[in-house]
Amino acid sequence: EAEFVPDEDAEVYEELRPGMGLNYVLRPQEVYQCLKRGGLSKTTGVRAGVECAVLGLAAVVCGVNYFIRWDINSLILAVICFLLIGVVCLVPYFGMKHRAGQIANGKELHVEIYPDEVQVGRGQGQWEIPLDGTSILEEYEELMVLTTPQKRMLCIPLRSVEPSVLPDVQAMLLAGTQPQEEPML
Repeated sequence: EAEFVPDEDAEVYEELRPGMGLNYVLRPQEVYQCLKRGGLSKTTGVRAGVECAVLGLAAVVCGVNYFIRWDINSLILAVICFLLIGVVCLVPYFGMKHRAGQIANGKELHVEIYPDEVQVGRGQGQWEIPLDGTSILEEYEELMVLTTPQKRMLCIPLRSVEPSVLPDVQAMLLAGTQPQEEPML
């Protein structure tokens, strides 16, 4: 649900600066996409590929050694290497899926977007993202993701923004952020 909200600070300075209020519930798949692209897992991408290649090479060497010498220890090491390949590939995936489920706990998120800042939440848990060019904005998978210099992320699904106000929201966010130069994997 999107709506225009007044800025109380602007009233003090007698300038009219309307913001956009959004209320939405994040889905686990949306949070997973943010976690995946945010590079929070160290075992995805190139690093995981190198680890799997090294473990695969070790498994092949141990397997060949087993067939040459009929040494059961080589067979056990080959099996362990293949199991570690599975661990390197699957543990980060399941860990991020579990974390995404915890973050997307069904609570409604309230976000107010102003030309100079984004306010996330209400009350004691409220935090702000300044739109002064220090934060990064990415758009992918029907999501707008803001990342602060402190590595805090805000995921705004495009489904939560009414099509009539989407250009206003995108304009405010684009004006106060820098685009992601190279995608994180």
